[in-house]
Amino acid sequence: MKRICTVVSSEQPEMGSVVENTKWESQYERQGWELFRCRGQVPADSLLDPDHLLLLPEISPQNQDNKSFMSQVLFTKDLRGVRAIRKTLGELSGIIYQKVRAYLLFHGIDTLHVDNLLSYPFCFPFAAAVAKLIEHDNIAVVARDHDFLWDDIPEPSLAMSMLAEDYLFPAHPRVLHVTLTEYSTSELARRRHGVTTQTIPNLFSFDIQPDRHRPAEFRSWLGLSQDDLLILQPTRLTPWKGIHHAVQLAAMLGLETGRRPFVVVTGRSIGGFGITDSWQRYELALEALANQLGIGFLKLERRLASCRYPEHPSGFCMTDAYLAADLVTFPSTIEGFGNPVIESIAAKRPLFTARYPVMKREFLARGLEFVCVDADPVPAILEFVLDRESSPDRGMGGDFDITQRRIQPEHVKATLDLLVGRAPHRNAILDRNWQIAFTYYSDRPHVVQHYFSPLVEWISTGVT
Repeated sequence: MKRICTVVSSEQPEMGSVVENTKWESQYERQGWELFRCRGQVPADSLLDPDHLLLLPEISPQNQDNKSFMSQVLFTKDLRGVRAIRKTLGELSGIIYQKVRAYLLFHGIDTLHVDNLLSYPFCFPFAAAVAKLIEHDNIAVVARDHDFLWDDIPEPSLAMSMLAEDYLFPAHPRVLHVTLTEYSTSELARRRHGVTTQTIPNLFSFDIQPDRHRPAEFRSWLGLSQDDLLILQPTRLTPWKGIHHAVQLAAMLGLETGRRPFVVVTGRSIGGFGITDSWQRYELALEALANQLGIGFLKLERRLASCRYPEHPSGFCMTDAYLAADLVTFPSTIEGFGNPVIESIAAKRPLFTARYPVMKREFLARGLEFVCVDADPVPAILEFVLDRESSPDRGMGGDFDITQRRIQPEHVKATLDLLVGRAPHRNAILDRNWQIAFTYYSDRPHVVQHYFSPLVEWISTGVT
């Protein structure tokens, strides 16, 4: 029996990458392959089989050695510092290599599925260890790449540039890079010659049966009436998600409609490199902004189940939240894909979003129609994220200021038209979006087979 091991740095259920990794694992199991897992950290209530799990804390974003190493990489700009970093890299990667190699040998595993760790600098020591596994141990790797250094960190330090060149996006016959969009595939091929690539977008179930869900009860659970304006932000609470735009929009819509507006954020304040407390400072600033504007700001902090696991303490899942929402907001700056875009379409809920790169080059290019605002500038948010003292309630280089209203009257009008049905073809817009998304992103068996058959063939017979 074929054996494969999936590698994820952190098993946080509210992260889109973790949700998608679970789908991939299901596909591997449908092939009749035995599945093993490697994780940097898992929640206390994890249901993962311990007999098929390698816990590797060295790749966790919260690991102190990893955080310290990343801090050096982010800020080292001279060759002397780079030499010291390479020495540390050798020590850290050697530990990871020995642990992973022993695990693979013991269980007879010859293929790794690596989520994002070979495309983004979350853990260079792991990327270096994988390079050795490929070269010396004939391990094959499916590298699922959905975040890219050139998008999030357009001007990396000298150390990061050199390590990225050496260890990210390995161009080797035993490595298949899977990207989520054709644009990402072409960008990767342009920037890294010789890589083997395949495009497999995130796929979704469009079979939403309202009678199986409880949107009215979900509102009551939140303490909201049916007349309140529920604006759903189905993301983690981070500066990159543009939640301040959702708060600003909620206040403006509340004034226009006379309804009490509430912004509901489903995820927690987690993510990033963990070397500053920027996530927490952003959260506090958002709460202050919502209070100043007089809107409700609710944080569910992962108290909703994925609908794959309906037995959840709250009794509610993400589909309940989507169906209960009047509007979904997703004004992100950078996304590898953007699951809430398709999830809101499947639930036939209007979406307010931002023109982040994948939105422009993937979704809008396919003819999908949303109310869009300009995305926040990447350098300004990156400066805030990496700064230990800056505050998001004043401009970061004059650009990142969450109190600055960037939503224009035309955005409010277009959103109101979708909310109250004044758009000439409101239902037609939602139905047309549904049809387009269903064509490209549904998890119907023949669509799944279309995307996964070449990958399965590569794993089974194409690795050289």
